[in-house]
Amino acid sequence: MSRLGTLRSAACRLRSTLGAESLVVCADGYVLRASPARFDVALAESRAEHAEEELCDGRLGQARRLLTSALELWDGEPLSGLCGSYAEVQRARLSEWRLSLVERRLEIDLDLGRHDGVIAELAALSSEHPYHEHVRDLQMLALHRSGRRAEALAVYSATRRFLREDIGIEPGSELTDLHRRILVSDCGLDVRNTRASVPVGSRWPARCARPRSPFRGSATSATV
Repeated sequence: MSRLGTLRSAACRLRSTLGAESLVVCADGYVLRASPARFDVALAESRAEHAEEELCDGRLGQARRLLTSALELWDGEPLSGLCGSYAEVQRARLSEWRLSLVERRLEIDLDLGRHDGVIAELAALSSEHPYHEHVRDLQMLALHRSGRRAEALAVYSATRRFLREDIGIEPGSELTDLHRRILVSDCGLDVRNTRASVPVGSRWPARCARPRSPFRGSATSATV
């Protein structure tokens, strides 16, 4: 099949899936037009933004539910099966954004006192993203709050050794400061009041700087 035939066949399948009005012919090819509500990424953006609003108002439980529902829209690797440099860039952007939402949800879990329940998830996430220090920061805090101080300190030691041996750098200030505070048993790391708008034990007091979607402000039509 020729390239033109392949394109027309793909356009036909898209029309069948999205509706004829979503894909229209133009001088240079086809234009894909669709309401943002038709895209999972737009739904995820909306839920994540509402979660931040709830979080800023101190409604941690509702914020967590909204973030969880946003994350449930992911189904495997983003743009799976699509090749090319453009798809690769968007895949990386979506994956990084998803990680930021997962971190946000885990921060809320810790503020809600659910440290025991996230330790296994954080261990897996740390293994999957070995250079992402904030994940290690969350892991150390969860272990510390669960009474596993030695393991929390061991995570720092392992992270420092890995970073020095693999890329020749020291851990950043966030991780180093948490290590110091755990060493001196800083009581400010404990969760003492999860009902406050900004929990007393939270390590993230400026909570309203939301994880931005990489697609915010993008056009809702694209030329194919």
